[in-house]
Amino acid sequence: MAVFKAIEKKLRHAYKRRKLASSGIVENDGGAILVTGGLGDLIVIARFMRDLLEHLGGGSFSIFYSSPTVADMVFRSVPGFSGAYPSHFFKYAKDVYLYGLKINQFIYVEKWPGHRAMTLADPKIYELVRILEAYEKKMEPLHVVRMHHPFLDGTLGRYAAIKGRSRNDFLHYAAGIPYGGDTLSLSGDGTILARHGLVSGRYITIHNGYDEAMQGPPGQRATKAYPGWGDVVSYLLEKFGGDLKVVQIGTEKTSAPIAGVDVNLIGKTSLKQALGLLENTAFHLDNEGGFVHAAAAFGKKSCVVFGPTSVDFFGYRSNLNFSPLQCGDCWWSEKTWMMACPRGDTLPACMSAYDPRVLAEEIYRWWAAM
Repeated sequence: MAVFKAIEKKLRHAYKRRKLASSGIVENDGGAILVTGGLGDLIVIARFMRDLLEHLGGGSFSIFYSSPTVADMVFRSVPGFSGAYPSHFFKYAKDVYLYGLKINQFIYVEKWPGHRAMTLADPKIYELVRILEAYEKKMEPLHVVRMHHPFLDGTLGRYAAIKGRSRNDFLHYAAGIPYGGDTLSLSGDGTILARHGLVSGRYITIHNGYDEAMQGPPGQRATKAYPGWGDVVSYLLEKFGGDLKVVQIGTEKTSAPIAGVDVNLIGKTSLKQALGLLENTAFHLDNEGGFVHAAAAFGKKSCVVFGPTSVDFFGYRSNLNFSPLQCGDCWWSEKTWMMACPRGDTLPACMSAYDPRVLAEEIYRWWAAM
């Protein structure tokens, strides 16, 4: 019986290899990187891979993600990037690469560099092994948190803040490599500006959506979605006096129309076009989320209203970050933290306590001083 099982396993692997080869995945000397998470996670990990390969002195890697098209938009400019593939390919694909990693808030070694890697006698491989071994040692205090990701990520956020780190550079800190900065050349489509009469730098983007995977019951928005943007926009437009337009971006599944915006593009753009709008915006307004990371990648600043997520962990120092006046920072205190307030509030106090006019006044002063 054991012999037949071994034969079956070999045949299955041979079949999978043929399937991979038909997709262009053949034995190579690069790394297979499985990424989980959303747009913001992709951007953070793209910066990490950029800086890791810079530290190693070169190399190549492929990304495995739920949406290869989105991954390609983010990683295309990263030196050494050789392609993006569906995440379900990773299980077998890692066997034809020199090493395999799963990366999200943490790094998990799914395949250590083996005999084939060692026979290359490449100093880059030896340094990578040293980094990964040191990473495992450094993450020992967070072993339980790491093994139960994402359910204990609130603890990770507090730990990173204690170390003076945030989401954008914690992976670098843990791996012991320098952080190369926030900017990253994402693939955006700026042709959409002319279609809507927009001029680069003469409009601001706004977004109030969130991760579709964290959608709550019908009619109920995510706990981190700020409900007062309409009043903020009304005041800002009054102060701008026509100098800047307000353009809303997002998907129909999670974004709600904001009263008073000049151009409502909810559900009317591709992600690539939304990135093109962010690339040319004067600044961006949002809840904490992926578009804030994208704006930072383009060198654009954002005004971000925080609630259940950690301002210390997710906030960019270059942005105008609003910390909750009440409660807040409860992310992953419960599994359903983003679908329903852990305290039981119908409208979370962390978001409802903000005065829209005070926010707008601070945003205007911040913009005027830039």
